[in-house]
Amino acid sequence: MKLKNYISSITRLGADRWAALLTWLIVATTSLYFTHRQGLLLWSDVATYLAYLAFAGFIISFHLATRSKPFKREPYTRYWLIVIQLLCIYFLFFVIPHNYVAILLVIWAAQLPYFMTLPRAIMVMAVLSAAFGVIYHTHWQQSGAWVSALLFWTFEIFSIVMMVTQLKEQQARQREEAINRELRATQTLLAEASKQSERTRIARNIHDLVGHHLTALTIQLQVAERKSEGEVKALIERSQHVAKLLLADVREAISDIRDSAAIDIKKALFALQLKTQDKHVIINVADDVAITDVATAEALLLIAKEAITNFFRHSNGRTLNIDLSNNQRIEMLIVDSGTIQAPLTLGNGLRGMQERVIELKGSLTINEQPNLTITATLPKEQN
Repeated sequence: MKLKNYISSITRLGADRWAALLTWLIVATTSLYFTHRQGLLLWSDVATYLAYLAFAGFIISFHLATRSKPFKREPYTRYWLIVIQLLCIYFLFFVIPHNYVAILLVIWAAQLPYFMTLPRAIMVMAVLSAAFGVIYHTHWQQSGAWVSALLFWTFEIFSIVMMVTQLKEQQARQREEAINRELRATQTLLAEASKQSERTRIARNIHDLVGHHLTALTIQLQVAERKSEGEVKALIERSQHVAKLLLADVREAISDIRDSAAIDIKKALFALQLKTQDKHVIINVADDVAITDVATAEALLLIAKEAITNFFRHSNGRTLNIDLSNNQRIEMLIVDSGTIQAPLTLGNGLRGMQERVIELKGSLTINEQPNLTITATLPKEQN
């Protein structure tokens, strides 16, 4: 079991992070080796140990900055990790004479699309590459430093563009998966609504046709009973008793059909459930929850969908709990395990939740501390 967990943790690093690790390892070992051979890094110098520390600091901060698991203080923690990487790189420029150390700058550039637009990232790398050229031209007196700076800038642009393309593909897949989940949930809700409509139609038909005919038959038997005598009267009384029993059975059957017309909201909500490597949604629906109104079921489904979308887009939490219970009213409790760093502002998603609940004469409360908690309360049936 431990071996399986170890292998799983390794494979979760991803091909891009493995490539960065391998590149860093080759750059670090070769540049340090050749610098030592040239006598520019002596074990008696503090700069030697700082160079090793800079290489280690770069790869550690890179690994942390690119992990999928959210930090408690997002995105500020990642900003600081990006800055630490850049400081490590520029320190190495001053102690390592081999300009191919700028390959680390190419790795660093690949992270920029997560924080800024493509044009801005290209401009930032133009400035940083120019600074690289200045350092190697003035500090190390390398005549070809400007050419190297230009070449590395083109590599950085390529790295940024490839990452932008990857991010767009990833976002497209996420949108497609979200649309598929919503479609499955909507199809489930439509199927349940169709079943409910059919049950109601059958119950109405039974009540309007069979129930009325049995009532008429009972009345006719009462009239016949008054006009009959002897053995015939006894037979009519028994027939009338059977008709009353049959009418009672029909009414009971109609009540059962109407009671069983509840929408299976649990199945529709579970269609929205999503779990990734570091985040997952937990949905609990009480057994006594019975929703017969389509509008209420649709509102609950849309509220849950919006909460799940916001959780995966913005939250630094690992779990989102959605509990649906049945007290005097239908109550949906949504709890995000993440923490809120700044005062919550109502966006279109939260406003949409409020509007849907108000339309159905319900209430929606939002509590930000200690975790984001949303409580939607709706009446059991709409008039």
